[in-house]
Order: sequence, then C-alpha cells, then structure tokens
Amino acid sequence: DIYLYQSLTHQHTGKTARVIEINGADGKILTEDEEIFPLSTYKEREYSFEPFHKQAVITKRGYLSFSFKKPQLFHSITYNLINLFYKELGVTNMRLSVSSDTIKLEIKPFVLQVDPLQFQEEVKYLHSHMKSGTILPHVEGIYFKSNVEPLTFHADHEFKQKVVQMAAGAGMGQEEFLLQAVKVYINSQK
Repeated sequence: DIYLYQSLTHQHTGKTARVIEINGADGKILTEDEEIFPLSTYKEREYSFEPFHKQAVITKRGYLSFSFKKPQLFHSITYNLINLFYKELGVTNMRLSVSSDTIKLEIKPFVLQVDPLQFQEEVKYLHSHMKSGTILPHVEGIYFKSNVEPLTFHADHEFKQKVVQMAAGAGMGQEEFLLQAVKVYINSQK
C-alpha cells in the first residue's frame, strides 16, 4: 500500500522522492530535484518505499488534530512528521485530508518513543499547529493525548431503544447522537 506524502528512496543515488498525489491506481511523485513522474513508474525508475510495519489499531477515544499550510519546500518538517506518524503510529490510526492549501492531520492518542530533547523543534512545531489535543512528556518519550473524556449515564431499556432508533435514523452512533443532542440542548439554554 502506498500513501500520500510517503517518501521513497532511489536505490543507487539514495536521493529521496515523495508521493504528492494519489488518484485511483496512479498518482504523482516529486523528487528532491523537483522532477515529477507518474506513481506507476517508480519501480522502473529504481525508487523503493520503506515498508511500514502494521501497527495495532488504537482503541483510545478521540483524536488530536493539526492543521498545516501545504509546504512549499520538499524537505519540510510537515512531510517528515507525516512519514514519522505513518511509521510509528500506523495508517489505521491517523486521518489525513488535504485541500488546495491545507493539510489536516488527525492522530489517535499514543506514546511516540523518542528522546524529547532530540525532538524539541518538532514538538514546538506540532504545538503551534495543534487544533485539539495535548502533547505531554512521558517516561518513554512524548505522549499525544486527545481531549476526549468519558461521560456516562444510565437510562431504562425503552429510552435506550428510542436513542438507538433515532441515532440510526440520523446515521450516527449512539454516543455521537447523544453528544449532539446534549450540545443542542446546552446551546438552546444560552
């Protein structure tokens, strides 16, 4: 599997390239020398991808979200961080959406095992682009924590069935439906 902004290395020169577009079965690759070629030709051009190990799905609730301006530079910290998250966090635990000039990245809560002192610039950069979440020091590295907290309540069977029905009708999960309902109520009290 190949992912957006994933980097490749030339097998002989060691030069890097990056996937800049994916559409269906093909896409575009940009080299560090600013040459663009079709994704489907990377093998014959002697580039290869570093395979990512499959990471376990993280079941913790919520995401941390970041918003970056689309970088002009090939060797941008944004692209390097996306590749680092692909490798350490896994594709299943992150969401990437791209508009004409913005990259929105959402990641599941996890501990990145790095030396925080070697990673200060990146942490500062992530902090300045963070929309939600918290970055904390951790004994094993850096903890990326979401702002989602549990809120539990109990109701009788009939009430629950009504919620299940209404949530399904709205195309939502029960949790999402109840959260929306409470938000609407709170906003109506202002």
